[in-house]
Amino acid sequence: MKLLLSVVALILATPTFVTLSFVVAETATTTRYWDCSGGACGCAYLPPHLQGNHELPAHCYSNALFDAPVGNPFGATFYGSAAVSQALGGGDWMAEACGKCWKVTGTANIPSYDTTTVTTLVLKGTNYCPPDNQACANGKRHFDIAAPGFDFHEFSLSNTCSQVEPNEIAGFESCEYWMIDSDNPNENCNCNLFSNSVLRNGCQNFKSLHWDNPTVDIEEVNCPTELAQLPCWEENGNDYPWPDAPALCLDPLAESSLTPAPGPIPSEPTAAPTFVATNDPTAAPITSEPTAAPTLVASGDPTLPGVVIETATTTRHWVSDDIEYVPMELLDDGILQIGPR
Repeated sequence: MKLLLSVVALILATPTFVTLSFVVAETATTTRYWDCSGGACGCAYLPPHLQGNHELPAHCYSNALFDAPVGNPFGATFYGSAAVSQALGGGDWMAEACGKCWKVTGTANIPSYDTTTVTTLVLKGTNYCPPDNQACANGKRHFDIAAPGFDFHEFSLSNTCSQVEPNEIAGFESCEYWMIDSDNPNENCNCNLFSNSVLRNGCQNFKSLHWDNPTVDIEEVNCPTELAQLPCWEENGNDYPWPDAPALCLDPLAESSLTPAPGPIPSEPTAAPTFVATNDPTAAPITSEPTAAPTLVASGDPTLPGVVIETATTTRHWVSDDIEYVPMELLDDGILQIGPR
C-alpha cells in the first residue's frame, strides 16, 4: 500500500508539458488603382479601335469587384483582383502570383463615418505592383486593389485609360481624388459616370467598403470558380484576344463565350467598300473587311432565348445638279456601269 501511494505521488509530482499552437494571421497593406493597362498576368484584351496593337492591351472589366455568391465558404462580400507585390509572388511577367487567390479581411477606416464595418474579399493576382511604388517596396506584402475610377495619376506608373478606353474616361477619372482632397467619403467620387455596368458596379462596390488604404488580414486560398474561370494570358492561348473579347473578360458573370469588345465611336467615317473588277458579272463587291458573324446576346429575361443581332454591309450615294450618282450599278444585261442614272 505504501508503495502504491509512493508511485501515485511520483506521477502527480511529474510536470506535464502541453504544446499550444497559435495561428498568426498575416497582414498586408492596401491601396487602390485602375490604370487600364494589360498588366503582368495578361488578364486583358485588345481594344478594337486600336487595330490589334499589342502594345496597348486593356485590363479586363471582370477584374473589378463583383458580388460573391451568397453562402460562399470564405464569407466574402465581393470577389475581385489586385496587383500584388514581390513579397506575395508578384513579378514583371507571368510570375508566381498570377492566378493565385487570397482571402482579405479589413475594417472600414474613415473617421466620423465608419470605423467598425468588417468586410471580407477574395482577390486574385492579376497584375504586379513593383518596388518603384513605395507601397510595394522593401519586402512589403501589399495589394493594390483593382477599383475602376480610383487610379491616382500622380503616382500611377502605367495609366493608359485615355488611349485604350476613351469612351469611359469620365468614369476612370471620377474617383481619383476620393479621400485625398476631402475627408468626406461622399465627395470626389461619382461612379455613375461609367456607362458600362460592370465598371460602374466595381467602382460602387469598392467605395462601399469605406477602405482608405487599410491594413488587412490575409490568407492564401484556393480560387473560387468565379475567379478561376476569368481569362488571362494562358486561358487566351498565350495571346491577347482580338477583335472579340472573351465574354468573361468583360463581365465576370457572363455565360456566352465571345462578346464584341468595347470601343470608341470612330472620329472618321467608315471607308466605303472597295470594288474589284471581275470577269463574273454576278460577283459581289469585295469589301476590305469580312462581314462579322451574328453575335448571340444573352437576354435579360432568363425565360427568353438569346437575341441574334444581324449585320449588313453599306454603300453610299449622293445627288448633285439633280443627277443622282451611285458608286456602280449592275445593269440587267450584266454590264457593270459607273456614273449617273
